[in-house]
Amino acid sequence: MNYNDKVYDVLKAEYDGFIEKLKTFPADKIIEHSYEKVFKEEIVLLMECDSIELSPKQAKALLAEKQPLDHLYNEWLQDDSSYCDMLRDCVSETLTDLEKDLLRKERSQAR
Repeated sequence: MNYNDKVYDVLKAEYDGFIEKLKTFPADKIIEHSYEKVFKEEIVLLMECDSIELSPKQAKALLAEKQPLDHLYNEWLQDDSSYCDMLRDCVSETLTDLEKDLLRKERSQAR
């Protein structure tokens, strides 16, 4: 039995149900759940792309959860600091690059 495939199927079904439920919400409520939608989708994609190789025991433990995708998402919420750090670094580096580009343009226009 391919445990990754089984876990993927369960997570994908849970995600699809989540999306169907979202479709019944008014627009403002959907927007409130946009972060959750994106990261639940990312978790499902990790399993689809075999980015994570589960042991049989890990798969069994995850599948024992009533809502395994929701469980993984809630754990992510407790530990997404590295993502925020990466985003902060990216924004900071981009701002530095934009500042340098602007300075170069100003110098070339002054000539």
